[in-house]
Amino acid sequence: MGRVVWGVVVCLVVTAPAAAQVPLPKPMLQDVKNAFYPAVGTDGKIYLSVRGFTKEGDGGKMLVVKDGKAEPFATDLTNPGGVVAWQQWLYLAESRGIVRVDRKGKAEVYAAVERFPNPPKNLTGLAVDEQGALYVADAGDPKGEGTAIYRISPPGFFGKGKGKPPTVTTVTDATKFPGLKKPEGLVMDGIGHVLVADRQTGTLHRIRIKDGAAEKVADGFGSARGLVWDRFGRLYVVGNEKPGVGAGAVYVIGRPGQKPVLLTRGLQYPEGICLAPGAKQLLVADPFGGTVTLLPCTVPGAEVDETPLPLESEVAFPKLKWTGWQGVTDAGKVNPLRPLVLTHAGDGSNRVFVATQHGVIHVFPNDQKADKTQIFLDISGRVLYRDNENEQGFLGLAFHPDYKKNGEFFAFLVV
Repeated sequence: MGRVVWGVVVCLVVTAPAAAQVPLPKPMLQDVKNAFYPAVGTDGKIYLSVRGFTKEGDGGKMLVVKDGKAEPFATDLTNPGGVVAWQQWLYLAESRGIVRVDRKGKAEVYAAVERFPNPPKNLTGLAVDEQGALYVADAGDPKGEGTAIYRISPPGFFGKGKGKPPTVTTVTDATKFPGLKKPEGLVMDGIGHVLVADRQTGTLHRIRIKDGAAEKVADGFGSARGLVWDRFGRLYVVGNEKPGVGAGAVYVIGRPGQKPVLLTRGLQYPEGICLAPGAKQLLVADPFGGTVTLLPCTVPGAEVDETPLPLESEVAFPKLKWTGWQGVTDAGKVNPLRPLVLTHAGDGSNRVFVATQHGVIHVFPNDQKADKTQIFLDISGRVLYRDNENEQGFLGLAFHPDYKKNGEFFAFLVV
C-alpha cells in the first residue's frame, strides 16, 4: 500500500471546533480492558494486543475477533505493545524485543533486545514498510531517558540471508533529536520517511530514515499516540484534546498543509488505531474504556464521494494478434504475454507501442480494426526474465520528446 509523500512540511496548530463532527458510536467491542493496539492481518481478521500491568508479562496476550467477540489467540507474550501485519505474520513490540506470531498463534522472538544498539526501555508503536523492514518507537523510561526510533531490517530478499537474524539500527534518538520526548505512534510516509506521534508533547514529527533529520508536521494536541493513513491519503491521529483520562479524541488531516480536523471525541484514553477490514472505517482501541470502536474514514465537511462512476469497459482492439507470440508453448504450458507499457511516440503517426516483460516491443495503428502487430524491437535474448521471479526482464519504455527528429527512445531492463 502507497502512501502520500509529504514534500513540503508545514507546522500546524490544532484548532478543533467546539463540538465533535462525528458522534461517537456504540463500541463494536466492550469489556476488552488493556487492549492497546488493533491490527488487521493479511487474513482479514482483527487482532488486538493486550498489555498486563500487575507484574512483568502478567496478562500479556493477543486476541482475535470472531463473530463479534474477542477470543484468546496468542498467550505466551510479555507485555505486548504495537502490532503490525506483514505477509503471514503479526509483529509485536514487547519486553523481549520484536516478536512475531504465526497464523496459529505461535509466538517467537524475531529481534531480541540484545540485538538493539541500546537496551530498549519501553517499545511501543510499530510500522512496516513495503519491503518488510520494521520501525519501532522506544518511549524511554519514566525519566525520559532512552527515547529512540529503531529500524529492524529483514535478513535479505529473494532467499538471501535466510536463517540469519535481522539487523537493528538507530534511525534517531534523543541525542540526535532532542525534541523526541515520548514517541509512540508510527506510520510510514513513503519509503524514505516515518511519521512519529509524540505522546508527551502532542506533536507529529516527520523523520527522514537515511539520516534521522526531523521536521514538525503538526502540534497542539493534548497528546498524540496512534497514526494511520486511509486509502485517500488522509492521516488520522489518536490522542487527547487535553491531558488525562476522559479527553480522548480522533483527528484527521485531509491533505498536507491542511489543519487537523476533529473527527470525534468522548473516548477515555485511546491508544491504537488502524484501518478496519474493507478500509472504509477505522478501528480505535481504548484500553482505559475497555472498548474497540469503528469510526468512518472521512474529513467532516470535506467528504469524498465514493459513488461508483457509471463506466463500462470494452476491448479496444478486439481483432489484434500479437506477432511472434503464442499463448501456449510447444510443451503445452501457458505462455503469458506480460505487456507492461502502452504508450505512443509523440511523432504524429498515431501508432500504439506495447512493450512486454519478455523484451519485445510491438507496434500497431491506433485503430480498432487493427488485426496484427509489427515487431518494433526484439531484445528478448538480452533480458533476464523468468515467470517465477519478480521485477525482471523489460520493465520500462519512454520516447524522447523529439523522437520524430532524433529517433531516440529509452528502455529500462534487467540483463
